[in-house]
Amino acid sequence: MNNSEKEKIEFNVDKGVMVARGFMGNDKRPLAEIIENDRRVLSRYNLTCSKIASTLTRLKKEGETGIGNNVIVDKIFEVNVDINRGFIGCPFDPRNHFRKTNISVRKLKTNEKIFFSELSIHLIEKHCFFQGKGSSYRLEPTKLIKFLEEFFENEKKSEN
Repeated sequence: MNNSEKEKIEFNVDKGVMVARGFMGNDKRPLAEIIENDRRVLSRYNLTCSKIASTLTRLKKEGETGIGNNVIVDKIFEVNVDINRGFIGCPFDPRNHFRKTNISVRKLKTNEKIFFSELSIHLIEKHCFFQGKGSSYRLEPTKLIKFLEEFFENEKKSEN
């Protein structure tokens, strides 16, 4: 990636460019540093961006079966998928568009909640970008991993 491409991406993640609040929140770190720090967190848990994205995708797909109603997934989570009109572009490649889909997931045992979008899944899978601290859609990797921990454990049991 050349400097011009990096500058364009840095511009696209700012407030008011592609989305009103931007993708950076109040995070002052450079984009590359945010991505690298989040990758390090995942590596401490032997996880990849792809694994996290595939788990979020599974939750989204299972939630979509409820057609706007809550769906229980693996007796661990309650998932609700809200599909809105319109599309949003990826700040890394604005030609790549995603439905304005919001997914809320509640952990049944603890009542903890996470909230993400279809674009969030793409940003994690393709760019390992969990968004900046303070962003409305930031998924803090350590908290996300702990939130999904029981789900990962069940997957391991079913593989054995």
